[in-house]
Amino acid sequence: MGVAPFKELRITSTVTKGDGVPFSAVYRPGVLEAMHNLDYCDVLVIGEELNPEQESLEIHHSSLMGKHLDATNSTSGISIYGVDSMAHYEEALRQVRYRNWRPATLSNRRFRLTCSELNGRYTSNEFNLEVSLVHNAAPVEHVNHMAVQSQYMRSVHHPLMVHSVNSHISGTPPAATVVVVICIAALVCIVVLGIYRLHSTHQDSSKSEEDEAKDPEMDWDDSTLTITVNPMEVRGHYTKEFPEKALSTKINSKALMKI
Repeated sequence: MGVAPFKELRITSTVTKGDGVPFSAVYRPGVLEAMHNLDYCDVLVIGEELNPEQESLEIHHSSLMGKHLDATNSTSGISIYGVDSMAHYEEALRQVRYRNWRPATLSNRRFRLTCSELNGRYTSNEFNLEVSLVHNAAPVEHVNHMAVQSQYMRSVHHPLMVHSVNSHISGTPPAATVVVVICIAALVCIVVLGIYRLHSTHQDSSKSEEDEAKDPEMDWDDSTLTITVNPMEVRGHYTKEFPEKALSTKINSKALMKI
């Protein structure tokens, strides 16, 4: 976690010919590179001090094991001290890390590194370093790929399962539900109409039976009706025209009168 500002740091100590050449000097044209010990190296914050609630400058103590070094840090920076070789100081400074767990509130940080040797007799030049915090946004192409559907892809519609009564999804009822409700309503109307007509028919039949009970039918007897007339009692032209014959009349009547 964090960033290592001095990951590629290299410390060198140089003297001119007139300053005297140490025993362990390496010769280069015009310049001598001396390999000896340092007393301390300080990494200071330039500008506003560190906010301990969101950032820090630190080194893990495991990086100092096997060396004659120690470290202390504060909101102003970090200090590594102890008489040790420049190589050990390089290794320790490369392990210094700047951490910021709220990078949106800061755009950059500037640091200054200085080192000293021979109890402060010689001090190095000031090495300034700036750490920029880049806030990357999601690429627009990804959003476009999410919004535009490829022609080779099929959209899969998953069924919506509602497990709660207080659902936030509202809409019109499906057509099948409307058809079922209409069919049920029509069936109920038909049943009610049939019951009403059956009841009316039953009432009419009962009324007819009551009327028939009050005025019974009058039926004529369909048997043969025979009327015999005594010729002696007949007056008028019957006795004159048919003196020797008895008048016999048969009347067949088959009539039915209903009221």
